[in-house]
Order: sequence, then structure tokens, then C-alpha cells
Amino acid sequence: MLAQRTEFEVPYKALERAALKVLDGDHRDEAVEWLAELGRHVDHVVEGDDRERVLEWAARLDRLAANLPEDPLAPGYLTAMLHRLDRRAAALAQARDVRERGEEAVGVRDRVYAWVAAHPRSRSGEIAERLGIAPSQASRALRELQRRGQVFLAEAGPGDHDGRVHRYIAAEAAHAAA
Repeated sequence: MLAQRTEFEVPYKALERAALKVLDGDHRDEAVEWLAELGRHVDHVVEGDDRERVLEWAARLDRLAANLPEDPLAPGYLTAMLHRLDRRAAALAQARDVRERGEEAVGVRDRVYAWVAAHPRSRSGEIAERLGIAPSQASRALRELQRRGQVFLAEAGPGDHDGRVHRYIAAEAAHAAA
């Protein structure tokens, strides 16, 4: 059967010629088998962690669906494969974004810690301003540093009249002062 001999990792035009040869014929069983084989190939692509390859295959199938003659069989199969590829691409993009945000958070946390160690009794707003980060990033980093025991809230000073103002001190400085 033709489906068993199909090589899907070929240039797009070769893939399109193979699809037209099978899907434009009168052999429905062969067309269904070819689409099933293509589906298994897409399964293999979806199971990988290569977002670029998933996006490449989504683009190939989208183009193939647009270039095929009107056929009641192929669009349903191709649409289902495209949906799977799109969902996988979105999941891989989300995982990449989470990784990048985690790496960025470590960098911000390190910068905040270095600032607090060098400037004891700093407020989160001052830290954010001096480091050029959003106040929410400074607050989040300070909470994480507190949770890890790397920074502590400093005692209120004589000029601190607002009880909502928190000043921070690095753990080493706090232990040295004690």
C-alpha cells in the first residue's frame, strides 16, 4: 500500500504531491490509511518537546488543507490534527514562558537581595525604584527572600510614623547586629 511507503519528512511540495495522489483517487480505503499514517506521524511530532517542529507541522497541514481539492474526507482529519498541533504548541509555549519567568525571578531576587545587603533598612518602593523594577516584583522577591530566611523586617525607626511601612535588612546584617 502507498500509505506504508509514505515519507512525511519531505519538502512541502513532495508532501502535497503525495497527498493529491492518494486523496484525489477513487480508493477511499487507501486515502483513509494514508491519513491515518499521517496522523501517526503527527502523534510523533506532538509527543516531542520541539515547539518549532510542532509549529512547522501545523503550518504544513494548514497549507495542505487549503491546497487540497474539495474532498469530504480529508478536511476533518486534517482539522483534528491541526487542533492537536495547536494545543501542543500552546502547551510548549506556556512551559517555556514559565521557565523564562522563573529564571527572570531568580535574577530579580538576587538583585533585590544584593541591594538589601548593601542598603539595610530599605523600603520595597525604594528598592524597586533604585533597581528599575516594578514594585510588585520587589515585593514578591522580598516575600520569597523572607520565606527563605535571607531577609527580615527591620525594627521601625524613629522616623517611621506609618505602621504600614516595612524596612528590610539582610539576614547577615541582622545576625551581626544581634
